[in-house]
Amino acid sequence: MVSIPVQQLKAVPALLGESDIIKALALTPGVTTGSEGTTGLQVRGGTPDQNLIILDDAIVYNVSHLFGFVSTFNPDAIHKVDLYKAGFPARYGGRLSSVIDVTMKEGNNQRRRVEAGVGLVGSRLLIEGPLGDSLNGRSSYMVSARSSYFTLFLLPTLIAFHRANSGQYFNYWLYDINAKANHQFRDGGRLLVSVYNGNDFWGAQEGSRTDRSSFNLNWGNTTATLRYTRTLLSNLFFRSTLTYSRYRYSIETQARTRQNDAWETVQRLQASSTVRDLTAKVGFEWTPNTKHTVMAGVDLIKHRFRPTQIETTYALNPDTLTRINASKPATEMAAYLEDELRPVRWLKTNLGLRAVSYQVGARNYEYVEPRLTLNVIPSQRVAVKLAYTQMHQFVHLLSSNSIGLPNDIWVPATEQVPPQASEQTAVGVTYTVPAYSLNLSIDAYLKRSTNLIDYQTGTNFLTNFNRRWETTVERNGVGESRGIEVMASKTQGQLTGWVSYTLARHRRRFATIDQNRWYAASFDRRHVFSMTGQCKFSEKVSGVATWIFQSGQPTTVPISLQENIGQEATAYPILIYGDRNNYRMPAYHRLDLGITVQHRTRRFRNAQWSFGVYNAYNRANPFYLDIERGLLWGGNRQIIGYDYKVVRKAVFPVLPYVSYNLVFD
Repeated sequence: MVSIPVQQLKAVPALLGESDIIKALALTPGVTTGSEGTTGLQVRGGTPDQNLIILDDAIVYNVSHLFGFVSTFNPDAIHKVDLYKAGFPARYGGRLSSVIDVTMKEGNNQRRRVEAGVGLVGSRLLIEGPLGDSLNGRSSYMVSARSSYFTLFLLPTLIAFHRANSGQYFNYWLYDINAKANHQFRDGGRLLVSVYNGNDFWGAQEGSRTDRSSFNLNWGNTTATLRYTRTLLSNLFFRSTLTYSRYRYSIETQARTRQNDAWETVQRLQASSTVRDLTAKVGFEWTPNTKHTVMAGVDLIKHRFRPTQIETTYALNPDTLTRINASKPATEMAAYLEDELRPVRWLKTNLGLRAVSYQVGARNYEYVEPRLTLNVIPSQRVAVKLAYTQMHQFVHLLSSNSIGLPNDIWVPATEQVPPQASEQTAVGVTYTVPAYSLNLSIDAYLKRSTNLIDYQTGTNFLTNFNRRWETTVERNGVGESRGIEVMASKTQGQLTGWVSYTLARHRRRFATIDQNRWYAASFDRRHVFSMTGQCKFSEKVSGVATWIFQSGQPTTVPISLQENIGQEATAYPILIYGDRNNYRMPAYHRLDLGITVQHRTRRFRNAQWSFGVYNAYNRANPFYLDIERGLLWGGNRQIIGYDYKVVRKAVFPVLPYVSYNLVFD
């Protein structure tokens, strides 16, 4: 398990000054992000959907704001983050690659505290404190909110668009809210309630006085947690949890024309995808002595997937719409047993077993997942860890593999598409040098996965909205990931930070892709190196620097094209694809710098200025690929054809940032 203090994660420079816990985790070995700026984590060869990300026990299906440039986790509201890459405890299940367990702050039960921050793209507010004086510090609350104000910056373009009745404009807004309350009963019981809600809205419109077209995109998460815990006996602890999770992704396109001073809709398509979970958990923890702990429990998850919901003016058969819009319920049940034992000083074991059952339609899948972790501690400085894990995953994420911006749709395992499965073996050695506060580690792993799926080449959600998703994917894929991870960290002193390096290979194989040959997975980056250093210059001034290097990301590009003969001159050609992931983007590297200055004011207990720069040497890292068409001119200045080329689109140049934070009681 990797547990990095939130304050250390918040100090890492981030895009436009918005601290980001997910991006900070990507600086640890074995963890990478996708393209420039994105927050989708790829852990030891896994895809973003193979990470179990939970916020106070509630599943979070999408962790991205601003097209992935900022994560949904507001650092002001977070208490701690634990990352598991191997040796998963039996109490966790349902994903193949990692567990990211995020816990919200519970609030200050002694005094009221307010923290506010203003940055270039948004503002933040945190309020926490005791619920009442009469409760003697046994109750507390926390409310945190964050919102962007892109709309204010874009307001002039909106006014100009409406005045001219032509041109184009776009708008963007995001927000998230975290809230938590807890109460300690006199009998030792404890009740906790937490909620999260966050959304992104993006819209664009263009046209003239007579015709207009618009495109709107929004997505968001909602979670809620109700938890009751109690110590039943001196060595027996009880925990029950009820959670709700919802994720929704929606696209709307519309074309309108002006008739008799009124706008009439000519074409409209709204396509959305939704997943909802209701989860109940009951667990017990028994500690017969200080060297032995036994944990057991049961989980029940009621899934409801609606992969595609269509509202459109296009001429579709009513039966087709009914079939496409149908929701897909599924039930996931699990029982687990963990035995954590330290029989001798130099040995610590965690033996676990998780039995899972998944029912969808008329099909029932049942599995038993063994978990084993051995920690051999020959001395106070050296520790050796061996872990073996089997996991199964009952949800799939459809993500476009071709040129263009990503689009993600969650779908369930079904009668035709079985659950994903993985088997991982990992070994690691840790060496500690207490005199210098140094920790050195090296880990190696081998992971094999089966029953993987992927979009067919060139397909995506919007262009295939009228088809069942099962008909747009390749099935029964296998994957293999192996790698070596090295990390050195210094945790105390004037200079702290860490250095990490990962050497890995991730590949996949489908019977229907490239004649069943292995190909590099979309997240295969052979070399990943990062450095993060924090220096405390004085009691009030500190600085931080981060540098990251990653091998280029594989992607699929067309090898040729076919003109649409007989179509209009503006018609786009038919793209002909070759092997999967036949092109590798240039290497990705970036330097970020930041400095923090703290000072006290008369009204506020503490204030803080943060200055920095993202991508300090202005590296043009590609975010996505696009196809550009140019004209071919003949000798008499007539168009004789078109010239197509694949171009790399970079998004972020060098970007300075500044933010101001206030804390007062």
